Amino acid sequence: MKTILLFLSGYSQAEKRGRDEVLHYARATHWRVQCVSYAEAAASRYHLVKDFGVCDVKGLLDFWKPDGCIVECGAAPFCLQPDDFLGVPVVFLDRDPSTLSSPASCVFIDEQRIAEAAFEELASTGAPNFAFAGWYDPLPWTVRRQKAFADILAKKGLEMHVIDMTRSSLGTEASNSRLLATLKSLPRPLAIFAANDLVAEHIIGVCSMNGLSIPDDFAVVGVDNLEDVCENSVVSISSVPQRFEESGRIACECLERVMANPSRAPEICLFGVGKTVRRASSRALGVDHRVRSALEFIRQHATFGIGVQDVVKHMGCSRRTADTLFKASRCRSILGEITKARVESAKAMLVDKNVSISAVAGLCGFPTINELDRVFRRVTGISPKVWRQHTA
Repeated sequence: MKTILLFLSGYSQAEKRGRDEVLHYARATHWRVQCVSYAEAAASRYHLVKDFGVCDVKGLLDFWKPDGCIVECGAAPFCLQPDDFLGVPVVFLDRDPSTLSSPASCVFIDEQRIAEAAFEELASTGAPNFAFAGWYDPLPWTVRRQKAFADILAKKGLEMHVIDMTRSSLGTEASNSRLLATLKSLPRPLAIFAANDLVAEHIIGVCSMNGLSIPDDFAVVGVDNLEDVCENSVVSISSVPQRFEESGRIACECLERVMANPSRAPEICLFGVGKTVRRASSRALGVDHRVRSALEFIRQHATFGIGVQDVVKHMGCSRRTADTLFKASRCRSILGEITKARVESAKAMLVDKNVSISAVAGLCGFPTINELDRVFRRVTGISPKVWRQHTA
């Protein structure tokens, strides 16, 4: 049995998905995995300090004598280097290879696919102007993300505005004042690709506190789909999810190859993105505000068994008016919108093979598994079981 050390820098939702996939792979291949939390850092809402306390890697290697190591680098992107592992096979997960002191195998996100997904979502709003808002420090990943987005826009003959998110030395209030002035100076309506969900939340917060409308003035899309951030923002945030579960599997497969041949050339492996989660921050322009509110209500409550009357009550108008507004803007009925939301939730849950299909039915607002099967077949053309086999 191989012993693998899994070095963890944090425990965000995204990192957990990658870690869970590593552990799932380990069970299937009979690895013995020891998880190690290797870095501690003080973090604030919009800033992560660069000074980390790092554990004794040499001591851990001496004690466990591992066959290989996977180093998750999300919260501590520059801490550990290949030389720290004393020749033990290692793969760096969520690590830009340009930040390594010597070549090593890395698994990191395909920035081109992130930019493409963000553009597709922002273009669907109908906003004619586009901007990029980067991270607060010019780290390699945010620079690449900006360039990828700029290239996409340039090919379509569109201009990209840049929103400077660097902090003022005078403090938070001065930084927010500068950001507000920048936003007010840009053409509207403006579609903003935020480097991640925290940047998106910051922009939305500043807009909301100063009478700027989301999404009428500024449509916003973030990255990572951190649900605690996206769902609890003053306006819920549309976001491009990174497939961290895919990254965990890729890292394990890469480590297998490195352990089999430690002298092989280092690999650079990319992982992709999932379907963008559309929330209130990127609803299409020109849609009646009652329909927008209803769509958000349906998104949040469809799996709890709501009906058409619940949506109509939320809209604050007559059933006839509600039906007319929906058909004019959505080309489907209110019931059709509820059904669509439930099926999309079912698709997301079916990816996890540990959740039974009957449990998926209940969790997605279907009264029975037969009802889920009937509706799912009508919408997708295949059964939930077949869909799971093809996609999970």
